[in-house]
Amino acid sequence: MWAQSVFPVVENGKWGAIDQYGNFLFSPQYDHLMPYTPNNLAVAALQGKYGVVNRKGEQVLDFQYDHIEIVTPNRFLVWKKYRCGVVDKYGKEVLPIRYDAITPLKKRSYLYQQNQRFGIADQGGKEILERTYPVMSSVDSLPVLLFGTGKQVGVLNISGEILLPPVYPQVDVAEQHAIGVRPEGIDLVEWDSTGSLLTAQAFPNREEARNYLESKKLKMYQQTYSPHEGLEQGVWQYIGDSYYLLDKQGRSLLGYRKFYHVEEAPEVGLALAYSNDGGEESAFVVDSQQGTFLYQHNFKKIALKDYFSANWARAASGDYWDHLISRRGEIKSSVEMGDIRYPIDEVVSCREGVAVIRSQDKYGAVSLNGEVVLPFEYDYLGDVWQGMLNAKKGGIAGVIDLKGNTILPFQYEEVATLNHPLFRVKLGGKWGVLNKERQVLLPFVYDAIAPFVDGIANIKKEGQWGRVNQEGTIVLAPTIKADSLRTFVDGLAITVNVKRSGQQKVLGLVKESGEVVIPPSYDHLGDLLAIWGKSKERTLVRKGGRYGVMNSQGKELIPCLYDTIAEIEQEVVIVQRQGKWGVRSIDDKELLPVKYDSIHFLEGTKKQLLEVMVRDTADYKVTHSGYFKPLSNEKKFTPYRVDENIVVEKPLGDGFYQAYEVGNTLYKGLVDYNGIALTAFKYKSIAPFSEGLSRVEVFKKRKTVGFIDMYGKEVITPRFEDANYFSGSLSAVMHKGAWGYVDIEGEWVIPAQFMEAGRFIDGVALVNKRIIINTEGAIVGRYKGDGKVVGPFRSERCVVKEDKQAYHILPSGNAAYRRKFQDVTRFNGERAFVKMYTSEGSGKWRMIDVNGNVISDTSFEQVKEKGNSFQVRVGKRLGVLDLEGKWIIIPECTSIRAYSDEVIKVEVEEKVRYILKDGTVIYSY
Repeated sequence: MWAQSVFPVVENGKWGAIDQYGNFLFSPQYDHLMPYTPNNLAVAALQGKYGVVNRKGEQVLDFQYDHIEIVTPNRFLVWKKYRCGVVDKYGKEVLPIRYDAITPLKKRSYLYQQNQRFGIADQGGKEILERTYPVMSSVDSLPVLLFGTGKQVGVLNISGEILLPPVYPQVDVAEQHAIGVRPEGIDLVEWDSTGSLLTAQAFPNREEARNYLESKKLKMYQQTYSPHEGLEQGVWQYIGDSYYLLDKQGRSLLGYRKFYHVEEAPEVGLALAYSNDGGEESAFVVDSQQGTFLYQHNFKKIALKDYFSANWARAASGDYWDHLISRRGEIKSSVEMGDIRYPIDEVVSCREGVAVIRSQDKYGAVSLNGEVVLPFEYDYLGDVWQGMLNAKKGGIAGVIDLKGNTILPFQYEEVATLNHPLFRVKLGGKWGVLNKERQVLLPFVYDAIAPFVDGIANIKKEGQWGRVNQEGTIVLAPTIKADSLRTFVDGLAITVNVKRSGQQKVLGLVKESGEVVIPPSYDHLGDLLAIWGKSKERTLVRKGGRYGVMNSQGKELIPCLYDTIAEIEQEVVIVQRQGKWGVRSIDDKELLPVKYDSIHFLEGTKKQLLEVMVRDTADYKVTHSGYFKPLSNEKKFTPYRVDENIVVEKPLGDGFYQAYEVGNTLYKGLVDYNGIALTAFKYKSIAPFSEGLSRVEVFKKRKTVGFIDMYGKEVITPRFEDANYFSGSLSAVMHKGAWGYVDIEGEWVIPAQFMEAGRFIDGVALVNKRIIINTEGAIVGRYKGDGKVVGPFRSERCVVKEDKQAYHILPSGNAAYRRKFQDVTRFNGERAFVKMYTSEGSGKWRMIDVNGNVISDTSFEQVKEKGNSFQVRVGKRLGVLDLEGKWIIIPECTSIRAYSDEVIKVEVEEKVRYILKDGTVIYSY
């Protein structure tokens, strides 16, 4: 990255430039001004033509061209109409303006095309390679090109030297070598950083060539390898693009075998290693200590850590742990008890060397040596904790030990998951606390009792929360009004209140004494618990969908009025509202009004500001007032180069993009709309934002993910094996092969225990394909049918698809209504669409309510959900319905091409209309 010192600005439709202190270098005078290069040159437009200007606005290249790209300070790629060439800073033609296309190459040479033939010229315009071949293309930033006839290709360097002749039907190019594939064998060439030929060799097949390259790569690695004198086992190293198991001298323990993914279990000295050598997908369990293969397998997952205390481990062939596999690769798909064989439908949990297994809707437990510990006679068994399990039998709950002895009799409605010597028990619709002697420490009068943490549990009674210690003494009477109360951290806890919609939560903060520090009014409290009581600390908060800044004492420094706030650690804060940007001091004084198209801190500075105009390549939408506003169209996105260093690769939403530095496509970074880097270029991938956070993956031995916010800050340090998007303020994350849920601070809310975990919507989520849980992790329902549950839940309804029929279920797992349909959509509000059966076979779509009642006589050929409305097709015409089934746009349109937040764009025959979502036409032509 280079430190900018000249920045384009626009004023009254004209462009000028300012320095890093905001002083004008030259007044606005051009029709457009592109970003400056590191050499302080920029392309400018004036009266329909383009030229080049310096930092003072002085003309460097005449305004006579239709397009210009700056190659070097003395070389410019220019176009006149449909022809291009290269000129120097005096306008002298280095390559005449007569070519169809020109691409700058390394060593300041050029690839040019004319009359469907390609050639290469040096920086002085002298031909290096004559126009001969109809196909020639550069390969990323490498000093070589592919060339040939189309059916047969070869490789040459940018000096015109042929490395592989154009006789191959297939050529594979890597960073410093290329492989030409012939029926009779393989030809391999290697080159240096300039593209000059180093070696050329022939091999009988791909495997021989691959072994040669792997051995060379390992030898080069050994030259820089630091011996591990105390190493008692092999170590997995990521070299190039693959994993290898090396000994303490850096030698490969598994020959030339490489793996694209490795999951280590250091506690047992084993690893899951995945290979696709030769194009064949293979999975192995490897003994990392001995450097040997234990067995090859076809399972989706194996819980290697189970081998720590047993000879068998859980294995999953699909969505569930449904097998046991020994260290020798022996497989169990069932367990035996006497003469009865029980198929393993699911290994529900594995704790303390005991696996709880579901078989034919009954639960039992086996040791990880395959011996039955508890018979398959229970309706439910929880996780083992200190030799005990919560269990259900005949619809009532109790607690047993691993010998089946009763600890708590089966006479309760629920027994919560065990994590403490005291038992949280539900009786008569209320919760209480018992000890092992069955003495009541807390009477059955509470609506909820949270797990004990540090000897104290949160309790809820009549909508208010208090606290009780493990002796049964109330340390805080229920006085905190909240729907839920999170775990206390350093004497503080977040309160959660759910609004009537069931989706939007408001947060507050209380002390252990019950004193309300912050009333429940925020959607997001950022890092408040982490910074509380510290000096000069601040965090981003959100209230009613708007952002502000709060200090470590809970005071709003900047009120929650803005759509986005950036760089809150600086002395000044950049804010955005309604698409415009401004700057405020940390004590909320206006420094720049909210009217600019973009403002950013400059690299290495604090108060230096940049204002740029939004790119004129954006699509547009229409507002209520009839004005056009830029609307990014991600479906049409094409990667583009911001400057000589950064290439914007893909959009992430909210005006952010994934990008990489030129010459290093593997490492990604987060940039904003103007290409300003917000993170280092260190990530393997960056996902779109959800609830203000983006999932990122880092380069490590194994897949490792975390989350960043919109300012590039790692709010959740990458430490999980996998993660999903945030939804309902929670994200499903994988830890040690199992899924659980964390909050926006990265704290565990529901421990990792599931094979699969879906998103929370309406306060419930689908886990392990069939189980429905709430945000506390409690099971609220289970689907017991034969179909596939297609999550997530919406409007407390979820889609189930069976063979040639579909319907909706409730969070309890029961059907939402009695009928079954040919197909169904998800609910949007209180409405969904179903495809009805007809005597002729496939039917049409009709609208239903939450009880499955058909509420409209109109039928449709096609239905698509669009925000808070439905796009439908009647015959060959398109229309739009609201959530009540009323027409917003009657079905007369030939095209409904684009939506904005407020406006629908439609075409009726050859006429275009912009229509509000209440049906009002605001613009037409």
